[in-house]
Amino acid sequence: MLSLVSLLVLPFTSLMPVYAKDIFQGTASTFGLLDSAIGFGAFIGAIFLASLKPGTDLSKILAINTFVFGTGLILFPYTSLYPLALLFIALGAFGMMSQITISNTLLQTQAAPAMRGRVISMFVMVYASTLPIGSLLVGAISEHIGVQATVLSQGILALGIGALHFHHLQKNKLKQTIAPLPDKLAPEVVPPV
Repeated sequence: MLSLVSLLVLPFTSLMPVYAKDIFQGTASTFGLLDSAIGFGAFIGAIFLASLKPGTDLSKILAINTFVFGTGLILFPYTSLYPLALLFIALGAFGMMSQITISNTLLQTQAAPAMRGRVISMFVMVYASTLPIGSLLVGAISEHIGVQATVLSQGILALGIGALHFHHLQKNKLKQTIAPLPDKLAPEVVPPV
């Protein structure tokens, strides 16, 4: 999921200078405020994640926040009121924050301790390699269909990825209800000494 989001959706930030200059007819200050709104939304998202109680279903939170991310990106591109656009991009950044954080948390908590380093290496490799490629891809697409349509498309893609993740969660929940009893519930047989 993170690789798709990193490749197709997270690179929306590379289009913010175009928004500041061409869409909002602004200056470096306009770009600074857009970037600050993204940072503020991500900060609030991080506080939200830190405030979750232990045992919270992070996969479900990830799916919900993917929808929040997509919704923010859908509302942002064609908003002509700058303060409202800042609010929408902050909303998107709130959802964006969980993509990286929850994915990292789930990988570290579900990986076997002996494999944790390898799993995190793969995580960093996927994230670090797909984001720049995605930025290049998003820039090329925006040349053909426009910046606003590109960000709108990224929001729709985020909703689609969230729907796929939610479908996957429902499918796994169904498998767990049908699956046989886990070994923990089976009586333990102690070998003779």
